[in-house]
Amino acid sequence: MRLANSLTLLERSAPRIAPLLKKWYVEYGVPMNRAIGLCLDEVAADSSRVVVRLPFRRRNLNVDGTVHGGVIAALAETVHGIAVLWQFSPAEHFMVSRELRVEFVAPGRGALTVEFALEASVRRQIEVALAESGSCDVQFTSEVNDAEGKTVARLAGSYVIRRRRGADVSGRSSTRSKGR
Repeated sequence: MRLANSLTLLERSAPRIAPLLKKWYVEYGVPMNRAIGLCLDEVAADSSRVVVRLPFRRRNLNVDGTVHGGVIAALAETVHGIAVLWQFSPAEHFMVSRELRVEFVAPGRGALTVEFALEASVRRQIEVALAESGSCDVQFTSEVNDAEGKTVARLAGSYVIRRRRGADVSGRSSTRSKGR
């Protein structure tokens, strides 16, 4: 059984702990997130606020001692996937990057943070598209900031969200979690 399927089963049988299960999935179930040490600090139940932090780790640095650009891009992109995961079960849906554009504004030093808000209107558009065609193209943007609030990078990404074969036709997760 895939980890995403296990998450959905646990989500349905224990909805009160679903946010903790999703947090664990994000931080430890996704190998890249675990490798870079990504921390999920906050998620609103409707994904209107998602905050992800990357603590300082020597292994994430480049030869000049700043956070590697690939790690910064992974942080900026992952916040989008988390917002979608919170609304659409990973056992029933998947999201892949189609195109990413990263503008590096300043060297990343120390801990970094990214915030993202999945707007209710966009969430509804995704829901409708998944129910009608099983697929949805979306564009999201995010900014990565250092501990002083200075912008380090901006990411604009195009993604495809698809309903998995055999998933619920409604396009929604059967349970709605109550935030973290």
